[in-house]
Amino acid sequence: MSPNNVELLTRLGDAGFEMVVIGGAAAVLQGSPLVTADLDVCSPFTPENMRRLLTVVGSLNAKFRFHPKRPPLPTDPMELARFRNLNLATDLGDLDVLSEVPPVGGYADAVKESEVTTVNGRSIAILKLDTLIRVKEAAGRIKDRLGVLHLDSVRKRKRNQQKPPDDR
Repeated sequence: MSPNNVELLTRLGDAGFEMVVIGGAAAVLQGSPLVTADLDVCSPFTPENMRRLLTVVGSLNAKFRFHPKRPPLPTDPMELARFRNLNLATDLGDLDVLSEVPPVGGYADAVKESEVTTVNGRSIAILKLDTLIRVKEAAGRIKDRLGVLHLDSVRKRKRNQQKPPDDR
């Protein structure tokens, strides 16, 4: 994972931002060798959680990534809580905050399908390997199909490591 993604995750975690890491960053944390440039997370779009997000990205010049004029992010957490997704460009790279992950569901569902790992000394929730594969299969894009191939290799390697040694 890129140093910028690690820094962004660290800042979000330190701010108490509720999230589950999904997408390419979760794949890297699961052991995939593929590089990802952005950070994708699933999060509850509550005013309190959006306030936490703003404490982090407010100092990173966050702007809407796909808006033609790239306006700055609103500073009112209540306004942000009305969104379903935020695709942001920040000084530390792109950050996509999603309210749901097809085919898993919303944030509460993503939490149920997550496990905790450590990033830069912080506990971070990431999608479980099998769930991440399911998500990437459902997305169906070429890059996701490639990601599934790598994640399937990771899954096979992990299963082989868990097998007891043969006593022959």
